[in-house]
Amino acid sequence: MTDNWQPIDSAPKDCTLVLLLDNKASRIVTLARFAGGGWHDLGIIAAAGVRDTFEPTHWMAIPEPPQA
Repeated sequence: MTDNWQPIDSAPKDCTLVLLLDNKASRIVTLARFAGGGWHDLGIIAAAGVRDTFEPTHWMAIPEPPQA
């Protein structure tokens, strides 16, 4: 996978964890996976209280961590 933002339509739908971006208004980035017919975040969006307004427009593979 690439480290670049991709259109949401090309995101994996196999429960792979990815970064999601809402680039329409709020520019929220969250860690999420697609399962059961929809996107599920790990609580970041819910904690911010914006779940109803989050519409992912792009996704990105989780980058490798930097070497120590």
